[in-house]
Amino acid sequence: MVLDKDISKRLLEDKVLNPAHIEVVDTTQGGCGSMFAVTIVSDAFQGLIPLKRHRLAHSVLKKEIEDIHAITLTLFTVAQYKAKFPLWTPAAASASAASASEPKSATSISATKQDDEQGREKAPKPEAVEQ
Repeated sequence: MVLDKDISKRLLEDKVLNPAHIEVVDTTQGGCGSMFAVTIVSDAFQGLIPLKRHRLAHSVLKKEIEDIHAITLTLFTVAQYKAKFPLWTPAAASASAASASEPKSATSISATKQDDEQGREKAPKPEAVEQ
């Protein structure tokens, strides 16, 4: 079974993608880990058409994708994400303080490269959010 923290860890460790921010949401009813919605913010997407962005993300998550039913990827460059969420900055984004303007779901993990570099050993536990 794939967990949201497995996907987060794989993305944060990837040297090519080098994401500035990620959000991983288990969209399976009951959180059984078969469907995920993943948002990735990375300048590695700069200049790539959507198909190539998705191929890059799929190549990073190849092992995890083999064990799940569905994955929805939302991929942004840092500039695109800042335009969509003007209050967001890579330094301000963290698992404990998500922007009020960002969508939330039943279980989610949000992380930044900075979180990982500060020695965070485990991804934060999913938060329950009323919809």
